[in-house]
Amino acid sequence: MSTVLMIGLSHVVALRNAQAARLACGAATFNLLDLELFPKFNPLYRIVEGEICLHDEVEPALRRAIEEAAPQLIIGSFWSNQHFFMSTANLPRRFDFVLPAEPDLALDASAEIVPYDVVRHHIRLHCVFQVLATAAIQRLTRTPLYLMPAPPPIEDFRAIPKGSSSKAIDAMVAEHGPAPALLRYKFWRLVNAIHDEVAAATNVRVLPVPPETVQSNGFRRPEYYYTDWIHANARYGELVLKQIDASRAQI
Repeated sequence: MSTVLMIGLSHVVALRNAQAARLACGAATFNLLDLELFPKFNPLYRIVEGEICLHDEVEPALRRAIEEAAPQLIIGSFWSNQHFFMSTANLPRRFDFVLPAEPDLALDASAEIVPYDVVRHHIRLHCVFQVLATAAIQRLTRTPLYLMPAPPPIEDFRAIPKGSSSKAIDAMVAEHGPAPALLRYKFWRLVNAIHDEVAAATNVRVLPVPPETVQSNGFRRPEYYYTDWIHANARYGELVLKQIDASRAQI
């Protein structure tokens, strides 16, 4: 049985749960191993003499995992909460921006309009882990690497009363209320675009968001909700496993 090594952050949970469901019912699958990096390595990166670098133990952990697994394929889940901290709760100074890919989306009438390039620059700085982790894996192995984006945002938080799974985010929502759904959607599209740019620049493939999980307005379909606002469930993870099945067949 061939092995797929899944490396990254909390969105690995959807694939882990989907794999457990496959094994429970005896469905055909591959050997799925995972290395979840956070909160084991915290902070994931830091600035040393003006240079941004990974936590000292991340690359050795990657090396051990890759050598032990000898995987046919590596899946990188490097997109975590970069955009959720800015788009889940209303901020004391509310803001909005025009998304160039969808310029006709409504703007929050009570918010200050911030230039897109300013927002993009700020978020790009918070996506540095994807750059560092991708480079580290490519230094260690020639095994094909595919990146997995985060699932689309949910439209209505009332559908999941338990919150975001982040105490910090939940505290901000409790204090300031939830941000408009369209702002969350714009941030998700923005981070998705940066994610794809990094992948293209490093010749890494991206597993696309499964199209059947997306409503016509861009938000996630309720049948793929998890127990919190951020992550996806095993049904979503199964669709990604099927993408991995297809990718493995092409190697």
